[in-house]
Amino acid sequence: MKRTQINLREPHESDYGWAYIEPYVYPKGSKKRPVYLALEQIFREHARYKKQFNDEQNFMKQLEVIKKEVHYSLLRVGDAEKNARTLLHLWNNYYFEQGKQDYIELSNYVTPPVQEAMKEVDSYYQDLAAKKRSRNEKLNNVKAENDSIKE
Repeated sequence: MKRTQINLREPHESDYGWAYIEPYVYPKGSKKRPVYLALEQIFREHARYKKQFNDEQNFMKQLEVIKKEVHYSLLRVGDAEKNARTLLHLWNNYYFEQGKQDYIELSNYVTPPVQEAMKEVDSYYQDLAAKKRSRNEKLNNVKAENDSIKE
C-alpha cells in the first residue's frame, strides 16, 4: 500500500471535493469507511462508466454501418418491388390476351412506402388541379366583369 496525502476542497468550495467523496465515506445507515475504500469505489465506478461510454461509442459506430447497409438494401428492395410490379402487369396482360377474367389486383401487392408515395403524388396532383381550377375561375370572373363593363 502506498501512502499519500490528498487535500480536498471543502463542500462549500466545490461539488467535486469533499462533498463528492463524503457520501462514499459515510454511507447512509453504515459505519464510516476508510477514505481509500471510498476512492477505490469511485475509481471502479469511473472505470465502469468509461467502459460503458466506450461500448456505446462502438455501438453507435456499428449502428452507422448497419444504417448504410440497410439503406442499400432498401434501395435494392425498391428495385425488386418495381420488378415484381412489372411482372404482375405482364401477368395480367397475359391473362387479358388469353381472355381470362381473373386478374391479379395490384393494390393487394403494394408495400407501405409505395402506398405513401402514391398518396403524396395523388395529393400533389389534386392540389395542382385545385389551383388550376381556382385560377380558371378567377380568369372567368375577370372576363365576365370585363364583358359586363363593355356592354
